[in-house]
Amino acid sequence: MIFLPRKFSRFLRRRIARMNPGTFNVLQLAIGFLCIFFAFNSQGFIEQTVVSSKEYKLYKHAGYISMAIIYGVFTLANFIAAPIVGILGPKWAMVFGATCYAIFQAGFLFLNEYFLYASSAVIGLGAAVIWTAQGNYIAINSTEETASKNSSLFWAVSQVCLAGGGVFLYAIFANDDDTHEKKNDGSIETSTHHDDADDDISKSKVRILYTVFTAVTLAGAVILALLRIPKEDRLISDESEETPKPTQKELLVSTFKLLATKRMMFLSIAFMYTGIELSFWSSIYPTCISYTKDLGTNTKKFIAFNAIAQGMGQFACKFYFLSSLT
Repeated sequence: MIFLPRKFSRFLRRRIARMNPGTFNVLQLAIGFLCIFFAFNSQGFIEQTVVSSKEYKLYKHAGYISMAIIYGVFTLANFIAAPIVGILGPKWAMVFGATCYAIFQAGFLFLNEYFLYASSAVIGLGAAVIWTAQGNYIAINSTEETASKNSSLFWAVSQVCLAGGGVFLYAIFANDDDTHEKKNDGSIETSTHHDDADDDISKSKVRILYTVFTAVTLAGAVILALLRIPKEDRLISDESEETPKPTQKELLVSTFKLLATKRMMFLSIAFMYTGIELSFWSSIYPTCISYTKDLGTNTKKFIAFNAIAQGMGQFACKFYFLSSLT
């Protein structure tokens, strides 16, 4: 049994050595995103619960306002993300985006309502840039034959962040057990009393959570900074004439032209639905769990179970599509 880790390490090194360079780059990209969204998705599940705590004395719906700012700015910033990626390049654009996520996470270590809203706008911009750059980076590391496989590989690996975040949240909140009362006969009775303070997350745990979230996000930024850029775009055909690169103005204009096409208009209906669905499962539903008193006094551990279940479901779906392409 002692030799199993060593054998597995050798097996892993051999597999990586034989891996296509483009596939390896996509795998590294996925690990970087796993770190970043391990932190962001996990904090999204508890953000409203954290900011509504009586200890911080913020507006009780500040968490919802923060999320609205994030996704509102994210939506608008997508129109200018392509020129930014064109200027910085996909790798450094993703590092910029990851840094925006880290700034937002670090703000919870000295929670202030004005900084919360400002950093929410910053992360909205960073999200638009990082996801635009992510698509560009996968494209330049793929051929027409490997594009679907690489995309599925990215999602299968990166979506482990949800389950991993759920396990981490459970480790933090598992000891917040239901309170127990001692009866006159010496037996122990679980108290059914649920005080509003039971829903709060203590400042000490908030510091632990967001210190870890900030550190893991910065680790993800470092992983992205170490990405290799292929010497040429793999999706470009072997034609002798090279297509000239568009200017930043042309990129911006092409974004609005694409929005006006019939196909994109039809797709926008699906995109609007996924936006509504995302806001529900990533923020509203976990907060509802936290404040459902019938679940007991330690509802926060059920938020962790919810994250684990969602992560397993998303990983299973992505893995299924990946297996169908290999």
